[in-house]
This record gives sequence, structure tokens and C-alpha cells, in this order.
Amino acid sequence: MKHLKKNLLLYSLAACIVAILALIYIISSEEKDSYYYPLLVFLVITLLFLTYLYWLTKHSTSVLLLGGPHSDNEKLINSCDASLRGDQLSSQIIPSSLLEQDTPRARLQLKRLKGSFFKPPRIVIVINLQHLLQSHEGQILLLTTNLNRVLFLLRHSYRMQQIDVVFNHLEKCQGFIEFLAHSDGIGEYSAEEPILEQLSAQQNSTKALLACQPANFMAFLAFAHSIPTISELMEKLLNDLLLTAKKAHARVYLRA
Repeated sequence: MKHLKKNLLLYSLAACIVAILALIYIISSEEKDSYYYPLLVFLVITLLFLTYLYWLTKHSTSVLLLGGPHSDNEKLINSCDASLRGDQLSSQIIPSSLLEQDTPRARLQLKRLKGSFFKPPRIVIVINLQHLLQSHEGQILLLTTNLNRVLFLLRHSYRMQQIDVVFNHLEKCQGFIEFLAHSDGIGEYSAEEPILEQLSAQQNSTKALLACQPANFMAFLAFAHSIPTISELMEKLLNDLLLTAKKAHARVYLRA
């Protein structure tokens, strides 16, 4: 059953192709009437389109990773996000130079990377949270401006496209490792709801107090006290990228 679900599209396309080939054979063997030629052309075009869709499912880019020079996108692919791995996954890292340079050549390259309208790639924005915390307002404004410009070129008009944001390098934030070990499961968050509420709901101070050494518990409290500052910064970035609307269905991940 699992194999059937995984290859349902393949079997459906194969059935359609067999049916179309049978119709083409029947039509071609009948009397050559002017009525048959437009139908024959339509069936051939449909066959080519189905073949193209199948090719997209196997060979098109599934994930576009977008981040600056401090984001360490390679680390994300190798070890951080299990949902980015898979035998049939095709991911591509967008060079940071395309994020920083707004030139005609860069815009053309980004438009070529946006993929097919019928199977648009998932866009994953990778942000180094530690570097973001140390950035001043002007640097953050420049980052969001560049991200919005690139997202505009990568998005398909009139098409829903999954866009996620991964904040990584949180291991450099004091107490994050302790908070991660004793929280109620840090993982995926919704960009539609306040990050502060979602993180606070996972804070389990009682569990940490009973399980941690005094020094580790103090580190746990240090990160817990920094949650409002971190959440405010993340929510501002999500809002500037227009990812907080319900129709965006954006997801947020925290990674070490």
C-alpha cells in the first residue's frame, strides 16, 4: 500500500498514456477524415504534457535554499532538516551573490531558477539568528529588502508556493542546547501565530529544574529570558517578508 501511494502519480500517468496511445491507434486505423486530425493533434499534445509532468516530478528542483553568506546552507542540507533529505530530492542553493547584487544578469539567473509553474520548488530561507541578533537596524533592513526582491523573482504569479524560514546557529545562543533538551519538543512553528506564544508554550522550567545541574539550569533560564527578544526579531522579519498572512502557510524552524 505504501508503495502504491508513493507511485500513484506514476501509475496514473501510465494509465493515461496507455489510453491515449490506444485512442491514437484507433483513430489512425480509421478512415482518414478531417475531423480526426485535430483530435489526433490534441491527444499527442496531451501525451507530451503528461510526459513533461512526470519528468518534473523526477528531475525538477524540489527545494531552493536562499540565504546570506553567514547562513551555512550546506550544513542545513547535511544535518539539520530531515525534511530536506530524500532519495528523490533535488535541492539547489542560490548563491549569496544573487541576493546581494541587483543586476540584469542576476535577475535573469533568478528567473531561470524559479522552476516550473506546474511544480514550483519549495523555497527555504535560511537565516543565521546569531548574526541577525548582532546586526544593526540598517543591516536588517537591507537583508529584508534583498530577500523580498529575490522572492518576487522566484515566485510564480497566481500560484501557491511553499516558503519556509529556518533560523539556524542557535547553538551560539546561551542556553539554547539546555532549553532544547528540556523543552516540550522544539521543531516546527506556524508563521501565522506569534512565535513568542509558541516558544513560551514549550518552556518546561519544572522539568529543567529537576533534571539539570545548577549551571545548566541557569543557562536554561538565560535562554528563556531571551525568548521575547528573539521572538520579536523573528516576527519582524516574517512580517517584513509578508509571510505572516494565513494564505502564506509559512513555517518556521529553529535549528542549532
